[in-house]
Amino acid sequence: MINSIPLENKPIEVLNITSINPLISKCDIKVCYVSDEPNRNKSIITKEMGKKLAASLPGSPIVGYYNAEEKDFEEHNRILEFVDGKLTLTENTKPYGFCDVHAPVWFQWFNDDGVEHEYLMTQGYLWTGQYKEAQGIIDNGNN
Repeated sequence: MINSIPLENKPIEVLNITSINPLISKCDIKVCYVSDEPNRNKSIITKEMGKKLAASLPGSPIVGYYNAEEKDFEEHNRILEFVDGKLTLTENTKPYGFCDVHAPVWFQWFNDDGVEHEYLMTQGYLWTGQYKEAQGIIDNGNN
C-alpha cells in the first residue's frame, strides 16, 4: 500500500518522475481509480471497464489545461462558444507528453487520505524541458 498526496479536483496524479534527458522525464500515472462505487466526480469506473480503458492508453497524449493565474493544471477544459448561430465545443488543452505505445498498464492500491483505492496505472513521458509548466510537476508537485 502506497500513501498518496490528497488532491482536490485533480484528474490525474504523476509519481516516480525520473529525468531521461534535459527535454523529457518518465513518470508513472494514476489514471483513475476503479470501484463499484462512485468516484470523486460521481462516475463509476469498474475494474472491468478499467481493463477496457487500459487498451486505449498506449500512444495516447498526456494533455492538460494550465491555469497561469493559479499556476497549476486544471481538468481537461473545453470552451463552449456561440459562433455564427451555432454552439461549438473547442478543446482548451495542449499536449505535455505521451504514453509510449509499449507502456505497461497495471492496477495498484493506494491509501488516499485514509481511504484505500485501486488505481489504473501506466507510464508516460513528459516534455519537462519544453514546457516550464510541465517542469512544475517536478519542481512544485503540480499534477
